[in-house]
Amino acid sequence: RAGPGGEALAARGAAGLGQAVARPRRPRALAATPRTPRRGRGVGPGDPELRVWGKHGLYGTRGARTDPRLRSQRGEPVVPKHTFDAFFGTNLDDLLKERNADTLVLTGLCTDICVQHTAADAFFHGYRILVPRDATAALTLQDHQRALKYMARTYGARITDVPSLLRQLS
Repeated sequence: RAGPGGEALAARGAAGLGQAVARPRRPRALAATPRTPRRGRGVGPGDPELRVWGKHGLYGTRGARTDPRLRSQRGEPVVPKHTFDAFFGTNLDDLLKERNADTLVLTGLCTDICVQHTAADAFFHGYRILVPRDATAALTLQDHQRALKYMARTYGARITDVPSLLRQLS
């Protein structure tokens, strides 16, 4: 699943155990101190991502809204994220381990930023990675293609497409 303001992960174990949807985290104190790499902090002033990209995907803004067609279903866990990497400072790894997930399907925006950073951490946590090229996007086609090649070469990600993936999962 993918939507503006954050990528999502479909985590499936051997028996197809559902999904974990990662979304931008609600900031707790926008006027407080800069974010530090600890659990429980949201995006705030001084956040390195904001210095590079400006305000985007902040909770409560248009950029953080998820397309209604992509909302999580009843019982699907939602993992708030606050960096490019859906694992950093979240309980995503614990949630996936509880479900015996061994493979992640990474989708969303941007291929070369959030998807690629999440792929790196997924790799280092021992997960197999699938990336459907037609369920990710970057600001340019060149950035998109470069990120897909990088994830395949560096993390062993299998690059596929949605129809092939759906056939494999059925």
